[in-house]
Amino acid sequence: MSGTMVEINRSLLRPVLVAGVEKQLMVLNALICFPFIAVTHLQLPACLFGVGLFMMLHIVLRQVSKNDPHLGQLLKRARRFYMQSYYPAISHPRHVAQLIKTV
Repeated sequence: MSGTMVEINRSLLRPVLVAGVEKQLMVLNALICFPFIAVTHLQLPACLFGVGLFMMLHIVLRQVSKNDPHLGQLLKRARRFYMQSYYPAISHPRHVAQLIKTV
């Protein structure tokens, strides 16, 4: 085998996690839970509900991120094909771009 060996640092391949959860899923969790606290002007039951919901979702998302740390990116890509009933057999990028413009 010819060529030069190049070392790649492991930190370049490691996913970006915030408190053990993928960054996009963490932001989504915060956007779901913190309005319960802010909108109710810090009333105790709503604050406890918002913090409790945040903690429960965070624990679930952390367990999911341990199994697949790229789940958020996968769901983002899969969202394009969610409501599509027909998947055409097109492989050239130009044809795919034309197909997306027509839809």
